[in-house]
Amino acid sequence: MHAHSHFAFTGWITQTIFCFLIFFLQKKNNIDVYSRYRWLLIANLISAYGMLISFIIQGYALYSITFSTISIAVLAIFAVYYWRDLNKYEGNTLAAFCCKAALIFAQISSLATFMLAWLMANKFEGQYWYVAAIYFFLHFQYNGWFFFGCLSILFMMIPKENYNSALAKKLCVTLVACCVPAYLLSVINFAIPAYAYAIAAITGVVQGIALVWLLIVMRPALSVFKSGNKWIFKLFAVAVAIKFLLQMFSTIPVLSILAFGSRPIIVGYLHLVLLCIISLFLLAASRNFLNYNSLFKVATVIFIVGIIGNEVVLMGQGLMGFYGIPMSHVIEILLAATIVIFAGILLLNVAMRKITSV
Repeated sequence: MHAHSHFAFTGWITQTIFCFLIFFLQKKNNIDVYSRYRWLLIANLISAYGMLISFIIQGYALYSITFSTISIAVLAIFAVYYWRDLNKYEGNTLAAFCCKAALIFAQISSLATFMLAWLMANKFEGQYWYVAAIYFFLHFQYNGWFFFGCLSILFMMIPKENYNSALAKKLCVTLVACCVPAYLLSVINFAIPAYAYAIAAITGVVQGIALVWLLIVMRPALSVFKSGNKWIFKLFAVAVAIKFLLQMFSTIPVLSILAFGSRPIIVGYLHLVLLCIISLFLLAASRNFLNYNSLFKVATVIFIVGIIGNEVVLMGQGLMGFYGIPMSHVIEILLAATIVIFAGILLLNVAMRKITSV
Protein backbone atom coordinates (compact mmCIF):
# COMPACT_ATOMS: atom_id res chain seq x y z
CA MET A 1 0.00 0.00 0.00
CA HIS A 2 2.79 2.44 0.91
CA ALA A 3 4.73 1.51 -2.23
CA HIS A 4 1.60 2.08 -4.34
CA SER A 5 0.77 5.49 -2.88
CA HIS A 6 4.30 6.91 -2.70
CA PHE A 7 5.14 5.76 -6.21
CA ALA A 8 1.91 7.23 -7.61
CA PHE A 9 2.43 10.54 -5.82
CA THR A 10 6.11 10.96 -6.67
CA GLY A 11 6.64 8.99 -9.87
CA TRP A 12 3.42 9.97 -11.64
CA ILE A 13 1.76 13.13 -10.27
CA THR A 14 4.72 15.12 -8.96
CA GLN A 15 6.96 14.18 -11.89
CA THR A 16 4.29 15.15 -14.42
CA ILE A 17 3.52 18.47 -12.72
CA PHE A 18 7.27 19.19 -12.68
CA CYS A 19 7.46 18.52 -16.43
CA PHE A 20 4.47 20.72 -17.24
CA LEU A 21 5.72 23.63 -15.14
CA ILE A 22 9.18 23.45 -16.73
CA PHE A 23 7.65 23.11 -20.21
CA PHE A 24 5.47 26.22 -19.85
CA LEU A 25 8.25 28.31 -18.33
CA GLN A 26 10.55 27.40 -21.20
CA LYS A 27 7.94 27.75 -23.97
CA LYS A 28 6.39 31.02 -22.82
CA ASN A 29 9.66 32.83 -22.19
CA ASN A 30 11.66 31.18 -24.97
CA ILE A 31 14.49 30.24 -22.64
CA ASP A 32 16.34 27.02 -21.88
CA VAL A 33 15.59 26.10 -18.28
CA TYR A 34 15.46 22.33 -18.73
CA SER A 35 19.19 21.93 -18.15
CA ARG A 36 18.81 23.51 -14.71
CA TYR A 37 15.95 21.20 -13.70
CA ARG A 38 17.09 18.00 -15.42
CA TRP A 39 18.96 16.63 -12.42
CA LEU A 40 15.93 17.26 -10.19
CA LEU A 41 13.70 15.27 -12.56
CA ILE A 42 16.19 12.39 -12.52
CA ALA A 43 16.57 12.52 -8.72
CA ASN A 44 12.79 12.54 -8.29
CA LEU A 45 12.42 9.44 -10.47
CA ILE A 46 15.21 7.67 -8.59
CA SER A 47 13.48 8.38 -5.29
CA ALA A 48 10.14 7.17 -6.73
CA TYR A 49 11.51 3.84 -7.94
CA GLY A 50 13.53 3.52 -4.74
CA MET A 51 10.36 3.87 -2.66
CA LEU A 52 8.49 1.46 -4.92
CA ILE A 53 11.05 -1.29 -4.32
CA SER A 54 12.04 -0.59 -0.70
CA PHE A 55 8.48 -0.21 0.65
CA ILE A 56 7.52 -3.54 -0.89
CA ILE A 57 10.54 -5.30 0.61
CA GLN A 58 10.75 -3.76 4.08
CA GLY A 59 7.88 -1.33 4.71
CA TYR A 60 8.87 1.72 6.76
CA ALA A 61 12.59 1.16 7.39
CA LEU A 62 16.00 2.60 6.58
CA TYR A 63 15.98 2.47 2.77
CA SER A 64 12.33 3.44 2.27
CA ILE A 65 12.69 6.38 4.67
CA THR A 66 15.92 7.41 2.90
CA PHE A 67 14.26 7.48 -0.53
CA SER A 68 11.23 9.25 0.95
CA THR A 69 13.52 11.89 2.44
CA ILE A 70 15.21 12.33 -0.94
CA SER A 71 11.81 12.96 -2.58
CA ILE A 72 11.02 15.60 0.06
CA ALA A 73 14.41 17.28 -0.52
CA VAL A 74 13.88 17.26 -4.30
CA LEU A 75 10.46 18.88 -3.93
CA ALA A 76 11.91 21.53 -1.61
CA ILE A 77 14.79 22.36 -3.98
CA PHE A 78 12.40 22.46 -6.94
CA ALA A 79 10.20 24.90 -5.01
CA VAL A 80 13.14 27.24 -4.41
CA TYR A 81 14.31 27.09 -8.03
CA TYR A 82 10.88 27.49 -9.55
CA TRP A 83 9.79 30.27 -7.15
CA ARG A 84 12.80 32.32 -8.29
CA ASP A 85 11.96 31.69 -11.95
CA LEU A 86 8.32 32.64 -11.36
CA ASN A 87 9.39 35.96 -9.87
CA LYS A 88 11.83 36.51 -12.72
CA TYR A 89 9.70 35.51 -15.72
CA GLU A 90 6.03 35.24 -14.75
CA GLY A 91 5.42 38.17 -12.42
CA ASN A 92 2.08 38.48 -10.64
CA THR A 93 -0.02 36.25 -12.91
CA LEU A 94 -2.83 34.00 -11.71
CA ALA A 95 -0.84 30.96 -12.83
CA ALA A 96 2.12 32.10 -10.73
CA PHE A 97 -0.14 32.69 -7.72
CA CYS A 98 -1.61 29.16 -7.90
CA CYS A 99 1.82 27.66 -8.50
CA LYS A 100 3.32 29.38 -5.45
CA ALA A 101 0.38 28.19 -3.36
CA ALA A 102 0.94 24.65 -4.62
CA LEU A 103 4.65 24.78 -3.77
CA ILE A 104 3.92 26.07 -0.25
CA PHE A 105 1.33 23.36 0.41
CA ALA A 106 3.78 20.75 -0.87
CA GLN A 107 6.26 21.80 1.82
CA ILE A 108 3.54 21.84 4.48
CA SER A 109 2.55 18.27 3.57
CA SER A 110 6.12 17.09 4.17
CA LEU A 111 5.82 18.05 7.85
CA ALA A 112 3.54 15.02 8.30
CA THR A 113 6.30 12.61 7.27
CA PHE A 114 8.58 13.97 9.97
CA MET A 115 5.71 13.74 12.44
CA LEU A 116 5.15 10.09 11.51
CA ALA A 117 8.85 9.35 11.88
CA TRP A 118 8.84 10.95 15.34
CA LEU A 119 5.75 8.99 16.41
CA MET A 120 7.30 5.71 15.26
CA ALA A 121 10.69 6.44 16.77
CA ASN A 122 9.09 7.19 20.15
CA LYS A 123 6.61 4.29 19.81
CA PHE A 124 3.74 6.65 20.46
CA GLU A 125 0.59 4.71 21.30
CA GLY A 126 -2.09 7.26 20.34
CA GLN A 127 -3.64 5.83 17.17
CA TYR A 128 -5.45 9.07 16.39
CA TRP A 129 -2.13 10.89 16.08
CA TYR A 130 -0.97 8.47 13.39
CA VAL A 131 -4.22 8.82 11.45
CA ALA A 132 -4.19 12.60 11.86
CA ALA A 133 -0.63 12.77 10.51
CA ILE A 134 -1.49 10.58 7.51
CA TYR A 135 -4.59 12.66 6.74
CA PHE A 136 -2.48 15.82 7.11
CA PHE A 137 -0.08 14.53 4.46
CA LEU A 138 -2.86 13.40 2.13
CA HIS A 139 -4.83 16.64 2.50
CA PHE A 140 -1.99 18.99 1.63
CA GLN A 141 -0.81 16.71 -1.17
CA TYR A 142 -4.24 16.20 -2.76
CA ASN A 143 -5.94 19.52 -2.00
CA GLY A 144 -2.79 21.61 -1.94
CA TRP A 145 0.14 20.54 -4.09
CA PHE A 146 -1.77 18.45 -6.67
CA PHE A 147 -4.90 20.60 -6.97
CA PHE A 148 -3.26 24.02 -7.15
CA GLY A 149 -0.45 22.60 -9.28
CA CYS A 150 -3.07 21.55 -11.82
CA LEU A 151 -4.82 24.92 -11.53
CA SER A 152 -1.56 26.70 -12.29
CA ILE A 153 -1.07 24.50 -15.37
CA LEU A 154 -4.63 25.30 -16.48
CA PHE A 155 -4.04 29.04 -16.19
CA MET A 156 -0.74 28.70 -18.05
CA MET A 157 -2.62 27.01 -20.89
CA ILE A 158 -5.42 29.57 -21.19
CA PRO A 159 -5.00 33.25 -22.19
CA LYS A 160 -6.60 35.49 -19.58
CA GLU A 161 -8.74 37.07 -22.30
CA ASN A 162 -10.76 33.83 -22.45
CA TYR A 163 -12.24 34.20 -18.95
CA ASN A 164 -12.98 36.74 -16.23
CA SER A 165 -9.47 36.82 -14.77
CA ALA A 166 -10.30 39.29 -11.97
CA LEU A 167 -13.12 37.11 -10.64
CA ALA A 168 -11.08 33.95 -11.12
CA LYS A 169 -8.28 35.48 -9.03
CA LYS A 170 -10.67 36.25 -6.16
CA LEU A 171 -12.07 32.71 -6.25
CA CYS A 172 -8.58 31.19 -6.28
CA VAL A 173 -7.56 33.36 -3.32
CA THR A 174 -10.65 32.07 -1.50
CA LEU A 175 -9.74 28.46 -2.26
CA VAL A 176 -6.16 28.98 -1.09
CA ALA A 177 -7.41 30.58 2.14
CA CYS A 178 -9.72 27.60 2.70
CA CYS A 179 -7.02 24.95 2.22
CA VAL A 180 -5.52 25.08 5.73
CA PRO A 181 -8.79 25.07 7.74
CA ALA A 182 -10.18 22.47 5.30
CA TYR A 183 -7.82 19.97 6.95
CA LEU A 184 -10.38 19.83 9.77
CA LEU A 185 -12.75 18.13 7.30
CA SER A 186 -10.32 15.18 7.28
CA VAL A 187 -10.51 14.73 11.05
CA ILE A 188 -14.09 15.84 11.61
CA ASN A 189 -15.03 12.38 12.93
CA PHE A 190 -12.45 12.73 15.73
CA ALA A 191 -13.41 14.25 19.06
CA ILE A 192 -12.66 17.82 17.96
CA PRO A 193 -14.03 20.90 19.80
CA ALA A 194 -17.32 22.45 18.69
CA TYR A 195 -15.60 25.57 17.34
CA ALA A 196 -13.30 23.42 15.16
CA TYR A 197 -16.35 21.55 13.84
CA ALA A 198 -17.98 24.89 13.01
CA ILE A 199 -14.83 26.08 11.19
CA ALA A 200 -14.79 22.83 9.19
CA ALA A 201 -18.45 23.17 8.25
CA ILE A 202 -18.11 26.81 7.17
CA THR A 203 -14.93 26.04 5.22
CA GLY A 204 -16.61 23.15 3.43
CA VAL A 205 -19.49 25.37 2.29
CA VAL A 206 -17.27 28.31 1.28
CA GLN A 207 -14.79 26.27 -0.75
CA GLY A 208 -17.61 24.27 -2.36
CA ILE A 209 -19.33 27.46 -3.55
CA ALA A 210 -16.04 29.03 -4.67
CA LEU A 211 -15.04 25.95 -6.63
CA VAL A 212 -18.36 25.54 -8.45
CA TRP A 213 -18.30 29.27 -9.22
CA LEU A 214 -14.75 28.96 -10.58
CA LEU A 215 -15.81 26.10 -12.86
CA ILE A 216 -18.62 28.26 -14.24
CA VAL A 217 -16.23 31.19 -14.77
CA MET A 218 -13.75 28.95 -16.59
CA ARG A 219 -16.33 27.32 -18.87
CA PRO A 220 -15.83 29.79 -21.77
CA ALA A 221 -12.11 28.94 -21.68
CA LEU A 222 -12.88 25.47 -23.07
CA SER A 223 -12.83 27.06 -26.51
CA VAL A 224 -9.02 26.98 -26.51
CA PHE A 225 -8.94 23.20 -26.21
CA LYS A 226 -9.09 20.75 -29.05
CA SER A 227 -12.63 19.67 -29.91
CA GLY A 228 -11.85 16.02 -29.19
CA ASN A 229 -10.45 16.96 -25.80
CA LYS A 230 -13.23 19.05 -24.28
CA TRP A 231 -15.24 16.07 -23.05
CA ILE A 232 -12.34 15.01 -20.79
CA PHE A 233 -12.15 18.46 -19.23
CA LYS A 234 -15.91 18.32 -18.68
CA LEU A 235 -15.52 14.96 -16.90
CA PHE A 236 -12.75 16.52 -14.86
CA ALA A 237 -15.03 19.43 -13.89
CA VAL A 238 -17.81 17.04 -12.85
CA ALA A 239 -15.38 15.01 -10.72
CA VAL A 240 -14.06 18.19 -9.05
CA ALA A 241 -17.61 19.32 -8.26
CA ILE A 242 -18.47 15.90 -6.80
CA LYS A 243 -15.31 15.90 -4.70
CA PHE A 244 -15.95 19.28 -3.10
CA LEU A 245 -19.64 18.54 -2.59
CA LEU A 246 -18.67 15.32 -0.78
CA GLN A 247 -16.35 17.31 1.46
CA MET A 248 -19.12 19.80 2.18
CA PHE A 249 -21.70 17.10 2.95
CA SER A 250 -19.25 15.23 5.20
CA THR A 251 -19.95 17.86 7.87
CA ILE A 252 -23.44 16.36 8.29
CA PRO A 253 -23.09 13.86 11.20
CA VAL A 254 -24.98 10.97 9.54
CA LEU A 255 -23.00 11.33 6.31
CA SER A 256 -19.78 11.77 8.29
CA ILE A 257 -20.30 8.35 9.87
CA LEU A 258 -20.86 6.88 6.41
CA ALA A 259 -17.81 8.61 4.89
CA PHE A 260 -15.28 7.83 7.63
CA GLY A 261 -16.69 4.50 8.78
CA SER A 262 -16.36 2.74 5.44
CA ARG A 263 -12.93 1.84 4.05
CA PRO A 264 -14.27 1.40 0.46
CA ILE A 265 -15.66 4.95 0.52
CA ILE A 266 -12.39 6.35 1.90
CA VAL A 267 -10.41 4.54 -0.81
CA GLY A 268 -13.01 5.56 -3.38
CA TYR A 269 -12.68 9.20 -2.37
CA LEU A 270 -8.88 9.08 -2.58
CA HIS A 271 -9.09 7.45 -6.02
CA LEU A 272 -11.70 10.01 -7.08
CA VAL A 273 -9.16 12.76 -6.47
CA LEU A 274 -6.08 10.95 -7.79
CA LEU A 275 -7.61 9.25 -10.84
CA CYS A 276 -10.79 11.10 -11.81
CA ILE A 277 -9.48 14.60 -11.09
CA ILE A 278 -5.68 14.86 -11.09
CA SER A 279 -4.87 12.06 -13.57
CA LEU A 280 -7.72 13.02 -15.91
CA PHE A 281 -6.58 16.64 -15.95
CA LEU A 282 -2.93 15.76 -16.64
CA LEU A 283 -4.00 13.36 -19.39
CA ALA A 284 -6.26 15.99 -20.98
CA ALA A 285 -3.53 18.63 -20.73
CA SER A 286 -1.08 16.23 -22.42
CA ARG A 287 -3.54 15.50 -25.21
CA ASN A 288 -3.93 19.22 -25.86
CA PHE A 289 -0.28 19.51 -26.89
CA LEU A 290 -0.05 16.31 -28.93
CA ASN A 291 -1.11 15.26 -32.41
CA TYR A 292 -2.67 12.16 -30.88
CA ASN A 293 -3.54 9.18 -33.06
CA SER A 294 -6.48 6.78 -33.02
CA LEU A 295 -4.72 4.40 -30.60
CA PHE A 296 -4.24 7.23 -28.14
CA LYS A 297 -7.96 8.05 -28.34
CA VAL A 298 -8.94 4.42 -27.75
CA ALA A 299 -6.45 4.09 -24.88
CA THR A 300 -7.88 7.24 -23.25
CA VAL A 301 -11.42 5.83 -23.40
CA ILE A 302 -10.28 2.48 -21.95
CA PHE A 303 -8.46 4.21 -19.10
CA ILE A 304 -11.49 6.38 -18.27
CA VAL A 305 -13.86 3.40 -18.39
CA GLY A 306 -11.58 1.60 -15.93
CA ILE A 307 -11.40 4.45 -13.40
CA ILE A 308 -15.16 5.06 -13.55
CA GLY A 309 -15.76 1.34 -12.99
CA ASN A 310 -13.35 1.38 -10.06
CA GLU A 311 -15.20 4.35 -8.50
CA VAL A 312 -18.67 2.85 -9.00
CA VAL A 313 -17.66 -0.42 -7.34
CA LEU A 314 -15.91 1.18 -4.36
CA MET A 315 -18.65 3.72 -3.67
CA GLY A 316 -21.35 1.11 -4.30
CA GLN A 317 -19.74 -1.31 -1.87
CA GLY A 318 -19.53 1.39 0.80
CA LEU A 319 -23.15 2.49 0.40
CA MET A 320 -24.48 -1.08 0.34
CA GLY A 321 -22.39 -1.95 3.39
CA PHE A 322 -23.87 1.03 5.24
CA TYR A 323 -27.33 -0.46 4.75
CA GLY A 324 -26.14 -3.98 5.58
CA ILE A 325 -26.45 -5.27 2.02
CA PRO A 326 -23.52 -7.50 1.00
CA MET A 327 -21.92 -6.99 -2.40
CA SER A 328 -20.60 -10.18 -3.93
CA HIS A 329 -17.48 -10.66 -6.04
CA VAL A 330 -16.12 -7.21 -5.11
CA ILE A 331 -12.47 -8.29 -5.26
CA GLU A 332 -12.93 -9.88 -8.69
CA ILE A 333 -14.74 -6.83 -10.07
CA LEU A 334 -12.09 -4.46 -8.70
CA LEU A 335 -9.40 -6.67 -10.22
CA ALA A 336 -11.18 -6.47 -13.59
CA ALA A 337 -11.42 -2.65 -13.31
CA THR A 338 -7.72 -2.48 -12.42
CA ILE A 339 -6.83 -4.59 -15.42
CA VAL A 340 -8.82 -2.23 -17.64
CA ILE A 341 -6.98 0.76 -16.13
CA PHE A 342 -3.64 -0.99 -16.66
CA ALA A 343 -4.55 -1.84 -20.26
CA GLY A 344 -5.44 1.80 -20.91
CA ILE A 345 -2.15 3.04 -19.44
CA LEU A 346 -0.17 0.42 -21.38
CA LEU A 347 -1.82 1.44 -24.66
CA LEU A 348 -1.23 5.12 -23.83
CA ASN A 349 2.49 4.37 -23.50
CA VAL A 350 2.51 2.48 -26.80
CA ALA A 351 0.62 5.29 -28.54
CA MET A 352 2.96 7.96 -27.12
CA ARG A 353 5.87 6.42 -29.01
CA LYS A 354 4.14 7.21 -32.30
CA ILE A 355 2.94 10.72 -31.43
CA THR A 356 4.53 14.00 -32.44
CA SER A 357 4.09 17.20 -30.47
CA VAL A 358 2.14 20.18 -31.79
